[in-house]
Amino acid sequence: MPRLETLTVLGLVAAGLVGCNPPADPPADPATPASVAAEPSAGPSRPSAYEARALGISLALPVDRSVGECTGDWQSDRPCLTVLGPVQGQQVVLFSLQAYEGALEAVARDQAGFEPGPDGRWMTTFGRFQPNEVERITGPGWTGMRATTTCGISDAETGFHAAGGECLSQVVSNGEQSILVQTDGRHGLDDDTAAILSSIRFMAVP
Repeated sequence: MPRLETLTVLGLVAAGLVGCNPPADPPADPATPASVAAEPSAGPSRPSAYEARALGISLALPVDRSVGECTGDWQSDRPCLTVLGPVQGQQVVLFSLQAYEGALEAVARDQAGFEPGPDGRWMTTFGRFQPNEVERITGPGWTGMRATTTCGISDAETGFHAAGGECLSQVVSNGEQSILVQTDGRHGLDDDTAAILSSIRFMAVP
């Protein structure tokens, strides 16, 4: 009998039915989908170029910014538009853009109230309290000047505050055409707005 058992085991080994090899993987369940490597995220949407032909400029707007007309406090007899963005769940005006003919310093004097002092430094004359120094800036195909001033703001609940806000005034120019940028004292001093204003480009005149 021991010899018969030995021969039986050897026969099974030869047939591949017993031994040390691991069993083959079971067939895949057709109901179970195969795993796929995740694709990298596309990331946040890039700003898109907006052409404001009435002003002769283009600028890069993020997806959560939109363009509106200049009405109410923003009314102007010049080519004008406003840029709106989300603030506490509502779309509000962040700043306005107005187009003027003329070189940088002339428009900065007349429209933004920038004036050179005896020492050659340009200072603000609009706004409350002490004048602030004007900063020189550059962008793609233009030079500019900007400054902030203390300004008045209105609140629906608490009324008017003569020195409750900080307003930005900025002028950019290609030497012949200029754009005046203004904020309302509440909004428009954030990094996203600064990036939009830095993206301004003057369009070629046909």
